[in-house]
Amino acid sequence: MNEPTPINPPLTQGPPALPEKPESRFLPGDPRIPTFIRVYAAIIAALNIISVIIIGLGAILSLLAGKTAGLLVAGLQLALGVLVVRLALGLAKGERLAVCGLCVVYALIVALVLVFVSAPAPVKLVVLIFPALLYLPPLVAAFCRWERFH
Repeated sequence: MNEPTPINPPLTQGPPALPEKPESRFLPGDPRIPTFIRVYAAIIAALNIISVIIIGLGAILSLLAGKTAGLLVAGLQLALGVLVVRLALGLAKGERLAVCGLCVVYALIVALVLVFVSAPAPVKLVVLIFPALLYLPPLVAAFCRWERFH
């Protein structure tokens, strides 16, 4: 018997795959993630690696000098720095959890500045500009291209 062919056959496949890009030797991460986001992720990772090294050296020097009062704070700073490095590398690889983790870290930075920096409001605003310039552009771009992240 002649069965009528459907006008709109059902879709059996998902959305079309993004074209493959060659792996970059300069920037780490997934080549499907925009270069803008991967550059920012590399900058965030580099700055946090530098801060982890400086904080670690300061903690070792204060331990050698016999001053143990600030070691707990230094340990928390080191842990947060290592976490942000991991999240930045995850952002470059296209991980959605890394995007959400960096949003939480940015919110934590804003909350800590607002609570613990005892300065007038204009000074707090100036202190908040650097984290905003560092974290917000790649996060906004990542949320705009959310379908490319896994």
